[in-house]
Amino acid sequence: MRSFNNYYYRRPRKKIRLRKGRLLFVGLLLVLVVAVVSAVRFINSFQKMQNQEAWAQSLREAPTEQGTNHLLYGVAQREGAYYADQIILYNILEGRDSPNIIFLPGETVVDLPSYGPATLGEAYANGGSKLLVETLMNFLNVPIHHYVEVNYELIPLLVEEMGWIELQGQLLEAPDFYDYFLQANGESGTDCVENLARRREALGILLKSLCERYTTRHVPGLVRKCSPYVETDFSWKELANFYNETMPLYEKNTLVVSLPGTWETSYFFPDEEAVALMMSKIGEEVLFPRELISVEVLNGSGEAGIAALVGDWLAEQGFLVKNIDNADHFDYARTRVIGRLEDVECAREVATFIPGAELHKEPLEGYDYMVTVIIGHNFDPEKLSASEQEEAEENQAD
Repeated sequence: MRSFNNYYYRRPRKKIRLRKGRLLFVGLLLVLVVAVVSAVRFINSFQKMQNQEAWAQSLREAPTEQGTNHLLYGVAQREGAYYADQIILYNILEGRDSPNIIFLPGETVVDLPSYGPATLGEAYANGGSKLLVETLMNFLNVPIHHYVEVNYELIPLLVEEMGWIELQGQLLEAPDFYDYFLQANGESGTDCVENLARRREALGILLKSLCERYTTRHVPGLVRKCSPYVETDFSWKELANFYNETMPLYEKNTLVVSLPGTWETSYFFPDEEAVALMMSKIGEEVLFPRELISVEVLNGSGEAGIAALVGDWLAEQGFLVKNIDNADHFDYARTRVIGRLEDVECAREVATFIPGAELHKEPLEGYDYMVTVIIGHNFDPEKLSASEQEEAEENQAD
């Protein structure tokens, strides 16, 4: 009897185990199917972003001795057509601590093949990303290895997805955030740079908010939302890696160099000679040639004419001396060279020509000069000629 009972109770348990095993298998299969479907949708969505045309994929084949150049730009609609707005050339060189970042206004006037003089924004309007990239490679005389284009209409959609964004202590919904992003101060060079700074700040906050609120499982949905508004030659893995490399762009104190030139009404005319000098140094630590390093020289010793003497000397060495004046007092014991940018390399370049000078870093946002020289009581004018002789000997040795 006992053996019969044991047999009787053993059979149902075996069936239950079989049913549970089948259910588990079916469940895992469903999860796998869902994962595959999501992955396929994710890949399909991303492929809509990636420009796989031959010209776009061939960009990466260019030499990278001076670093890898990435073109980042936004497009906005004007009178029924899309124009390239604010353009960034983002140069990354392996082994260098920070990127070189150059800002080009969309209103920059260049020569377009078959079109004549036109703005960069119009180059995009007439030929899309291909014509814009080709125009910039010809104008700057450097290769562009990758590009990322973002239609600004994506921005309110992302804010709407999250509900609101906290910006400068206020909770902004999509329309207000987008108005802040697009707001323009005017058409001068200073206004254009301020507009760029505001947009960098807004985009940085938006990206940070997205990263904080959304986990990995939300990525496919975000990619599907973004795909109609983004174009790039990157694969999805390359774009993810590049995103991490662009974090300095959204930091307030990161140095962004404006293209040298002048504004006339609402158009920007680049100084082609200065642009050529700058681009020749694109892969170096000091992006600015001396001709673009603006300097003020202040008399901090009280000796008559000393600031003018040093200013003339620096101008002879190729620096852009824009102001000669007295310091706030005449009691400076030692001569100082003060960098007004976060990157101190411009000040270091000036300091090599001022015997006995101390190098300081005191960044001032929006200051008119990159470097301030304050002449102190320890300055010896006779050492200027000595340093000139040493430089001449070094050049002969080279």
